[in-house]
Amino acid sequence: MTMRIRGVARASLLSFLIGLIACAGGRRAPRETSTSDARPEPPESSASNDLDKPKEESKTDPERRRLELEKRLKAAIELDGHAQGWEMTEAVAGCRGGGPKCTTIVNKVQGISEACFLGGQVLFFLRDGDLDEAESRLERVEASAEKMGPIRKRAAAQQKAVTDAAYECEKDRAPCKSRCDKDNDLPSCIAYGVALYVEDKKFADARPYLKKGCDGNYEVSCNLLKDVDKVEAEDRKSATAKIDAAWASLKSIGDDLATKKFLHAFAATNLKGPRNARATQNMGAHIASITKDDFCPAMKEFLKVSSRAELAKRAKAHCDDDPPTATGLGGNEESLTAECKAVFATTCP
Repeated sequence: MTMRIRGVARASLLSFLIGLIACAGGRRAPRETSTSDARPEPPESSASNDLDKPKEESKTDPERRRLELEKRLKAAIELDGHAQGWEMTEAVAGCRGGGPKCTTIVNKVQGISEACFLGGQVLFFLRDGDLDEAESRLERVEASAEKMGPIRKRAAAQQKAVTDAAYECEKDRAPCKSRCDKDNDLPSCIAYGVALYVEDKKFADARPYLKKGCDGNYEVSCNLLKDVDKVEAEDRKSATAKIDAAWASLKSIGDDLATKKFLHAFAATNLKGPRNARATQNMGAHIASITKDDFCPAMKEFLKVSSRAELAKRAKAHCDDDPPTATGLGGNEESLTAECKAVFATTCP
């Protein structure tokens, strides 16, 4: 899961983390249990002595067996540890354990667990009286719960630790940072990283703190780190687009200027007479005007979004590999490499 913050007003560190943790827990499942399918939860105390009897005996008594299987199902769902686990199980059972209607319900539930989904099918078959089918599916529920239960328990402990650290970090960042830097307290690292990310928009600064948490197997920190990666990639893409657009404008003006400078030099060398002299003089004034009014402003715009090093790199590549051309003496097409380099080396005020 990735949480996006771009375009949102300054966020509270604590509220952001609480919202992030809430999203991981899932939403409450819709209840669609029909009156014909639903039964009140069996009173466990009245059947507890019976459930202690041998399993073989329970199979001869359908009601006792049903109670035993339902007790195992509840224990598995509790072990699975998912938020609103039994409500999710009831929701799946209420939509008859499968089919398009069930898919619609499940799609409305964020992060429904495998154990809850399979458990809903078990509960449906228990209420439908197919105890053999319920028992065969229950084994998959128990296997899933045994696998995921400890993971969810650890995640819940991590979420509480990070939330507690966020309270402290929101009061004063300095001790929060110190606990991370000196004591390697991972919840403090995550809380401080979130503060840099959410409140300060300092993505590069937040990265090492969130990476510490992720390296320590804190899932919430790994998710945030992915979000930082995504935001930085979008920023790089946006910055590159701005640089490309500024360069395209500057290159177009620069190539035109290089061509005019070539023609001006050609005229000054090869065309004689007072009339040509005046035309050459006017062309020189026009070149100076383009440089001042068009080329230098375009260069200024490029340097706003990039650097002189990037300008030099792009200008060299362009002038060496794809310079402007003009028709020279004898009608030959000439590459204006020298003129191109001279133009892009222009010093603007």
